[in-house]
Amino acid sequence: MPPRIAIIAAGVDASGLLVSPGPTAPAARLARLTAALADAGHEVWVYPRLDRADLPPRFGLPAGAQVAPMATTVVHGLAPSEVAERARADGLWLANRWTDPAERPQVAHPLCWWSGALAAPAAMDSDIALVQSFGDTGPVDPAGRASWRRALGAAADQIIASSHAEIAGLVRDGLPRQMITLVRDGVDTVSAVPPEPAARPGGPRLLIAGEPSVAAGHADLLAALPWAPTVECVALARPADDWFSRAAADAGLADRIVRPENVDLAEWLGKADLVVCPPRTSDAESVAVALEAMACGAAVVATAVGALAETVVDGLTGALTPPANGRRLGSAIRLLLADPVLRMAYGTAGLDRARHCYSWQRCAGQLSGVYARVSRRSTVTV
Repeated sequence: MPPRIAIIAAGVDASGLLVSPGPTAPAARLARLTAALADAGHEVWVYPRLDRADLPPRFGLPAGAQVAPMATTVVHGLAPSEVAERARADGLWLANRWTDPAERPQVAHPLCWWSGALAAPAAMDSDIALVQSFGDTGPVDPAGRASWRRALGAAADQIIASSHAEIAGLVRDGLPRQMITLVRDGVDTVSAVPPEPAARPGGPRLLIAGEPSVAAGHADLLAALPWAPTVECVALARPADDWFSRAAADAGLADRIVRPENVDLAEWLGKADLVVCPPRTSDAESVAVALEAMACGAAVVATAVGALAETVVDGLTGALTPPANGRRLGSAIRLLLADPVLRMAYGTAGLDRARHCYSWQRCAGQLSGVYARVSRRSTVTV
């Protein structure tokens, strides 16, 4: 029988699991992961962050996973010593819950370092196998983060990384390579199918999604647009009145930027000629957007950073450009928009890659193998 799994997701708001957020939202991706694990036969408990006082203490997801929101400290801005103190205090809640045999997992899987800081002591005290992911950089400086990673890596039975770039970073931080398993992120390859693009007046249209910021590459996109002078750019983010709109106006590009009220990514993927993911550094949201685009058969232009450089295969499923280089980004956009046959070839190859390498079923199957292996080291029975 597959082991009972606890997914600790202190960086995900529990309220997001009760609504239908966009496909790249952390809550939506967590729900799809737990559904795939439940379909694989696991009993799954999920522990997201309690972000609203009116949430029930426990509720179920459609696929059968049980959710227990946990109150946890917002640790951004705290010193490393204060972070450790809060982790010990907040982690007692998990330890108390796992005294109940009906809930106690055989495998605990924290999805980020802060989740691991909460779960590791409870798992070790109860002889629960620990599988650790590092999904974010966290609120401490690079030296403090490396210390947390080393400590959690020493406590874990297995470490999960989503890309070779992440593996390299973990090894640089001192984690042993033999303890790390590559499990790539997932995407819904069944329902992520946009409608056929309808004919429309005007020039070509490109799409960028995510909260506008310099780090996310929005400034670089503005620098790229003069190199593709006929392009309309749809930017999906709320609110619409932000620095990106003001920066576009300052650059004389306000008439080229569209900020729609409807920010549904799946719908807009069916209306765009090209999807752009231009972050300057590794960015989980940009990877998720690229995967959604590929699953919908859309060509992608992305920057060659982190996992994004492994998700988009340059010259096969899209085009990769150096980060923070508006001219190269603009040239790649112009080249692809001028060649519909090449865009179609990239989109077809991207769809095939998403289905074969990034489905949630594949992700859950790989994780199930890890869970089965480490659970044999635990004395917990269900």
